[in-house]
Amino acid sequence: MNKKAVIDHYWVDFLKQGEKSSKKIGVEWEVIGFEKNSLKRLSYAQISQQITEFVKKGWQPLYEGKNIIGATLSGESLSIEPGGQLEYSSAPCAQLCYIKERLYFFQQEIEIFAKKQGWIWISVGIDPFSDVDNIPLIPKFRYKMMSEYLKKYGSHASDMMRKSASLQISFDYASEQDMRQKFLVAQYLTPIGIALFSSSGLNERQISSFNCHRAFAWMELDPVRTGLLKRVFNDNFSYYDYVKFALSVPMLSLIREGVVQDFTGGDFAEFWRNGSDKIKPEKEDWLEHLRAIFTFIRLKNVMELRIADATSSKINLAQISFFLGLLYHQPNLEKLAQKALSLGFDNINGLTKAAINNGLQGSFNQFSINELAQEALNMAKKGIKQLEPTASNFLDPLDQLIATGDNLSTQISNLYKSTASPSKERILEILTKFELVFC
Repeated sequence: MNKKAVIDHYWVDFLKQGEKSSKKIGVEWEVIGFEKNSLKRLSYAQISQQITEFVKKGWQPLYEGKNIIGATLSGESLSIEPGGQLEYSSAPCAQLCYIKERLYFFQQEIEIFAKKQGWIWISVGIDPFSDVDNIPLIPKFRYKMMSEYLKKYGSHASDMMRKSASLQISFDYASEQDMRQKFLVAQYLTPIGIALFSSSGLNERQISSFNCHRAFAWMELDPVRTGLLKRVFNDNFSYYDYVKFALSVPMLSLIREGVVQDFTGGDFAEFWRNGSDKIKPEKEDWLEHLRAIFTFIRLKNVMELRIADATSSKINLAQISFFLGLLYHQPNLEKLAQKALSLGFDNINGLTKAAINNGLQGSFNQFSINELAQEALNMAKKGIKQLEPTASNFLDPLDQLIATGDNLSTQISNLYKSTASPSKERILEILTKFELVFC
């Protein structure tokens, strides 16, 4: 067996080792902080104060050099994202009711400190107030390096890094076949999820040209590492096929002794075989490389859905329940996998672009996103009723969105459009009406 084959075996085996019989979910929720009176973005120094409040309550701080960049406790974590977004990550959990409890814990904790400081936090897909050039990156080398590299390839790299906020959900997979089915279904659900959960219809105090400005910014980031994967629709899509895709993506960085090393543009397979002048490859480098992939669906030792905007707590919970009721309910999974194959990549990719442009009112090749969303919601309700009956009501907020065809982005934009005197303050009033402001 040649050296390259051995290496390929390790890369594939890493994904295979992610197989689990459990059906747990993990959630990452990003929020954006502002000074209440000026609606100016919170600085790194201010956000670090919020992290320190958690540390005072027993969380363990995380540092890069002398700068605090996060905290962790019992499998949960906090991190400061490139533009100062604050991200809460849950521990893997099998119960929606427990996820609800932890999301509300995070919200309540940041609300308590925000009231003392005169701050607010908003949970929307794109900062609607700030000009991107006025948002500094936090003092973390990886972010500076990524920003310099990615802006060469995507005109909206800065929007993604400094202004966006999402809700990401991770799912277990039990086998290669299960991974393939879940990947297919998650890609099928991508336009539906973008359309249902969009909250980013405003950008820089204006109505965006896109119903989901966050998803637009991500799609414009770097075409080799974003969007949907066509190869998932091939017969017998496998771990090996995902590895081949991952190897086609240029490197961003590696970590040695806690220090980020710049490898932007590098070829991972070449580095693995030969190393660099001063750095030898390590097994952990593969996971770091997988993190440099920003597709809507990403595979590591779990499957990550990176589809939807951050939004209100109720709709965040509805989103988690929606995907769980479809991906962890075997009859739903099998039915939607067949539907994904029937529609094919071109239709699903076209529907994704239509969702970014027009939300629930979008369509492609006579396929209506709203009709597909209604069908998926009906299936999700049946799935949740069997998987966790006490959480069935978590999906209730989605009924009205689909009935009217107006997601939060559309509703927010319509209210702002009718405003006699558009302003930051009016935007704040509208976001507060939809429970997107925590203070």
